Amino acid sequence: MAVILDWVANHTAWDNPWMKYKEWYTQENGVVIHPAGTNWLDVADLNFASQDMRKAMISAMRYWVFDANIDGFRCDAADMVPFDFWKQANDSMNNIPGRKIIMLAEGARSDHFTAGFQMNYAWDFYGKLKNVFSGQPASGLSATHASEYSGIPAGKHKLRFTTNHDESAWDATPMTLFNGKQGALAASVIANLHGRGANDLWKPGSWPA
Repeated sequence: MAVILDWVANHTAWDNPWMKYKEWYTQENGVVIHPAGTNWLDVADLNFASQDMRKAMISAMRYWVFDANIDGFRCDAADMVPFDFWKQANDSMNNIPGRKIIMLAEGARSDHFTAGFQMNYAWDFYGKLKNVFSGQPASGLSATHASEYSGIPAGKHKLRFTTNHDESAWDATPMTLFNGKQGALAASVIANLHGRGANDLWKPGSWPA
């Protein structure tokens, strides 16, 4: 079993101790703001132009690896954080001697893999899976699988899911989305097929009868 920590790099709470370093946050007219383009009024947007903030964040990540012995991070809202920071952070994590750190990006950008993440989220597959259980042809899953894995470096993966805490906040539960208990179980099996030799399992005619 591996233990990974949810890491929110894009923003902090308004009462975070970092707030004493105002330059670490995005500002408009000298006032710290919440993340632009969102309604996340309960958090303050971090400023990745601040090299001191970057260093402090990476230092904090390394603290959890060394002092709490965690195995990696699930990086929240990864699409909202600059590529060059993720490259900097992943390089730091991957260069820790004797450790294989798991780095999962909660996002869909293709450059996550170039930045050093091993995985990001399979949003398209989740959407297609819902559509199939709403009546669309199941053959669309194979095309979506091929599309998501097209261009991904060897050894990298898309994390597939049938529910997560964000989606369930505004979407229905798997029991509803996939038409009951048996459907929810079937959807979970389909989402996990890629872990057993995805390219072969998703070929037409490869599914067991």
